[in-house]
Amino acid sequence: MITKIEIENLTVFDKLAIDLASDLNVFIGRNGTGKTQLLKFIYMTLIPSVKRGDWEQAQLGVWEINNLSKVFFGSKLTHDGIFKLFFDEDTVRSYQIKKNNDLINVDSQFTNSYAEFITNMGNLDVFRRISKKNTFIPTKDMLSHSKGLLEMEEHYEKNMPFDRSHLDIINKARQWKLDKVPPLATTISPVLEDLMDGVVEVHNEVFYIKKRDGKLIPFDHEAEGIKRIGLLWQLLMNGNITEGSVLLWDEPESNINPKLIPVLAEIILELGRSGVQIFVATHDYLLSKYLEVLSSKKDKILYHALYHTTTDGVHCETSEKFEHIINNNLLNAMIKLYDDEVEKVMGCKRR
Repeated sequence: MITKIEIENLTVFDKLAIDLASDLNVFIGRNGTGKTQLLKFIYMTLIPSVKRGDWEQAQLGVWEINNLSKVFFGSKLTHDGIFKLFFDEDTVRSYQIKKNNDLINVDSQFTNSYAEFITNMGNLDVFRRISKKNTFIPTKDMLSHSKGLLEMEEHYEKNMPFDRSHLDIINKARQWKLDKVPPLATTISPVLEDLMDGVVEVHNEVFYIKKRDGKLIPFDHEAEGIKRIGLLWQLLMNGNITEGSVLLWDEPESNINPKLIPVLAEIILELGRSGVQIFVATHDYLLSKYLEVLSSKKDKILYHALYHTTTDGVHCETSEKFEHIINNNLLNAMIKLYDDEVEKVMGCKRR
């Protein structure tokens, strides 16, 4: 479980420290405040990028360094940066990002407990099982373009328009469904099946939704919101989202009908209650508010508002209550809409 993040001199962040909740962390903020970057930073330090024959490098943590190098490639770094992840049981992963001309170099340091953990994992199968427990869902739909895309990466890696965080979701969604419905999916999957009127099937690397009337609808013919529901169903059914896993979800409300936002909020809360640590970046007032309204006192939730300052980059304001955040761009936008409506109808501004 990730307990804290620290960042210095990286992209829009000059110096930032964020304490995290064990169930759900909701990041809000204007465009350009680094919400998506933050999710990618976390994800890229949690996943391996291991190819055949690279197990010795994986033991040394080279996979993490390569992943982070790709995240910062092309970034305008004026100083060396630091990114740290703190875990329970006093484990810390620390990375120093250095820019040398147009090259990004990453040095890593681990606490003894983590270094020992990496060294003694035993084999690549164990390593891959650990990586399976971390998932990043990007805003962009990737499954509609899945056929042949991963194979193209091997030949055109430097010229690919998608980074590792986008391509990984195809690989995870392709994995076969488990023989038995996973415990976490038993209550959530029926709700998702009702919403998409079917289940997900994969044939010849192409994703389909098999409707209850037997029709196979390819993902590129489906509504964008239904695709997101189908992706979530697939990740639950093949065990990528499970107890003890980390889910980083960029704008889960994207293309979802507002009527379904309460259902989506309840699903996210249920995942957190079931042992999934969740990081959500959102621009949606309804989703943020429903997460608060539908939560219980036992739910461990923190809202993190990222906001620009005039002197030292992006800061973060954290609160257990959505409505208590001062730098709340979502709530402020709703208040402005109300003020504009009052002015239009009444011909005067609200005091």
